[in-house]
Amino acid sequence: MSKKVLLTFVGSRDAGSPSEIDGVMEPGAVMKVFDDQQPDTVYLFHNRNNDQFREIALGIRGVITDKAPETSVEIVELMIADPQNHLGILNQLREEFKGINDAHPDSSFLINLTSGTPAMHACWLLLAASGEIPAARVFSAKETKYLKEGDRPVREVDLTNPQFPQIKPFKALPDYESDEDYGQIARDCGLI
Repeated sequence: MSKKVLLTFVGSRDAGSPSEIDGVMEPGAVMKVFDDQQPDTVYLFHNRNNDQFREIALGIRGVITDKAPETSVEIVELMIADPQNHLGILNQLREEFKGINDAHPDSSFLINLTSGTPAMHACWLLLAASGEIPAARVFSAKETKYLKEGDRPVREVDLTNPQFPQIKPFKALPDYESDEDYGQIARDCGLI
């Protein structure tokens, strides 16, 4: 049986948030996905420039370690100058994932879409849908106030559903050194 590796950003609501119904703290999205999927390893991504998210990541690591001491929890600090910059986030996630993938051959990857900024959510979706994160399963956690009776707090997003668009994986183009190569660039990109 392959090991499960959870990849997730941490967000401000992951420290727990009071339920609007009764004021009780409910677990954040990371812990909801963790409890639902029981991964063997968790990678908590956050912006190195933000002490609040470092503290949240440390707190989540502590909760997971107390709850499941056999689970490995790694904190990954990214240098994100702008948490809305899709390409900047995407490139950093690609680079980090290379090492994670090498460290966990034959593992299945789980992605939490709920935590982080909308740009971070989009980047996870692009990497999973394109296959750059191979055979990834994607999850979204719901707040308790939006659950109907019998609903699970975590829902899997099926990217193989034909209603989702097909996303092609990133393909690095070769470096071109002269003006004559612009025609080749256009051909490589499928523009001509």
